[in-house]
Amino acid sequence: MTAIKKAVFWAFMLVFLFTGFWMVIVNNDSVSLNLLFTNTGPVNAGFVIFMSLTVGVIVGFIAGSFSTRLSMWRKAREAEQARAQEATQAADAEALAQVRETARQQALAVRSHEPPAPPPVY
Repeated sequence: MTAIKKAVFWAFMLVFLFTGFWMVIVNNDSVSLNLLFTNTGPVNAGFVIFMSLTVGVIVGFIAGSFSTRLSMWRKAREAEQARAQEATQAADAEALAQVRETARQQALAVRSHEPPAPPPVY
């Protein structure tokens, strides 16, 4: 299974690189970009497209990874809280069982005693 995953990963990487190089070669027009804080000189349009795609993939991967880790952390925390609550309920049930057993034993002890003999009449 690991070999299949590696093969799929490397195949994806090769397709990604081939697509990137193809976009750079085919889109050979020059563009100048007016970015937020700076202006760039003439840049190959294919390179801009490829870099935009690359940055988008990386940002998406980071966001997806963060979202997945956050979800896993929340589920682990909920499971831990459920285990703690279950342990508390088990302890409470054990304490209640002990109280009931003590009350039952006391009731049996009261029933087993014979009433005291009446005082003698003279």
